[in-house]
Amino acid sequence: MCPMRLRYELDFWRIPMGRMASCCAMDENNNNHGRHDREHGFIESDYPPSSFERVKYGQFRLKAWSFLENPRSSSGAKIFSIVSALFVLLSLSGLILSSMPELQDDKGEPLQWLIYTEIVCMVWFTGEYIARFAVNPDKWKFTKSPLNIIDLCTILPFLIEEFLPMKWMKEFRGAMLVIRVMRLARVARIFKLARYSTGLRAFGETMRKSAAELSMLGMFLVTGIMLFSTAIYFFERDEPNSKFYSIPASCWWCVITMTTVGYGDLVPVTTGGKVVAAVASVCGIIVLAFPISMIIDKFAESTGEIR
Repeated sequence: MCPMRLRYELDFWRIPMGRMASCCAMDENNNNHGRHDREHGFIESDYPPSSFERVKYGQFRLKAWSFLENPRSSSGAKIFSIVSALFVLLSLSGLILSSMPELQDDKGEPLQWLIYTEIVCMVWFTGEYIARFAVNPDKWKFTKSPLNIIDLCTILPFLIEEFLPMKWMKEFRGAMLVIRVMRLARVARIFKLARYSTGLRAFGETMRKSAAELSMLGMFLVTGIMLFSTAIYFFERDEPNSKFYSIPASCWWCVITMTTVGYGDLVPVTTGGKVVAAVASVCGIIVLAFPISMIIDKFAESTGEIR
């Protein structure tokens, strides 16, 4: 049952909340938690109409904000969200195709039509971001929203590469590293799909809510990796042509073993090493299974909040 509907029923029959048993009472903090999640997580904040009354051109900005952010507000808003999602997919397709040698010139640069496609997509993303920023009543809340940070990370690399001359950038020390990082940041545009996908937003919100569980998982994994990598190093290091020549090299093997990937590039040959490998793989399965149920519960909760 919806908690708000239950509250309305209790108010109608004039039954105070204090009369309810502790096992059935609603958590008064639920609404506060939900509001905090909308303001600081992947759930978009709901700006009440009153927040637009305090700004200039409030009515127009309220309608524009609903058009840009709520596909259910009108048929035009739904079409706009579909077009925006198509631009994201087009941009990702162009990024993938531009890495193919068949679609590159002699200098290793993408063909002209791919460059023009990139420019058109970036112009759309930039205009969309500026429009959202312009009509938003709370600029600071807008700026620190995770989805809007992703949008900005998508746009900035393109603008920097377009408006800063490459010769000027190469004069700086480590400029090529900066260029590689900017090109890598283009991959962030895939997260723009979260704006149009309930599942992706719920996944991002689940990761944020599960920070404690993920930290616990990381601590367990680090402890196990240090323990088993040290043990197998001392068992295997004296073998001829052993690949376990150091504890850091053994850490790589331990990560692959505890996460049940098992590349097979490092294989223990001693009896003690095989015992350590067996124990490490079993412990890895147990550790990875610990937080699964808690994360699933938070995913279901996040999905319900978004919908």
